[in-house]
Amino acid sequence: METKRVVVGTAEGPHRCMLNHPALPQSAYDQGQSMSVEGWQHHLHFWAYTSEAPGTIRIAVGTADGPSRAILNHPSQPQKFWNEGNSMGIMGWNHHFDFWAFQSPQPGTIRICVGQAEGDGGHRCFINHTKFDQTTWNEGEVTMSVEGWQQYLEFWAFPSKPT
Repeated sequence: METKRVVVGTAEGPHRCMLNHPALPQSAYDQGQSMSVEGWQHHLHFWAYTSEAPGTIRIAVGTADGPSRAILNHPSQPQKFWNEGNSMGIMGWNHHFDFWAFQSPQPGTIRICVGQAEGDGGHRCFINHTKFDQTTWNEGEVTMSVEGWQQYLEFWAFPSKPT
């Protein structure tokens, strides 16, 4: 199965994230490019499938400006909506890209939790808050409902390119 590298960057004012900044092509991220571009700080990366595989769910990534930010699978829609291939071009968001990740732990995968916040800086998301390390996230006892974020999505992906 074909995979792609998903790279997450963070910024402050307000705290938010961006995935695979659109200033660079996917091939750059697949070859190891960090998200320390255009004012973003590299936070984490993972590998996911480019198409559906057994046990996976589709993750659609949307972006918006004012300030630049991202959201995954807008929470106004159920997972079935996203699995059907619908665009993240809803409710003021622009569709950026998508990927497929496991909906439950699989051998060799890491846990990715997504939280949302609203207020100054608009609706936005953050992934695996830096308050916890990846080992703690993988243990499954913490959520993104921390530091003002409310968890709404969780999936499992590969920490390095699967063979």
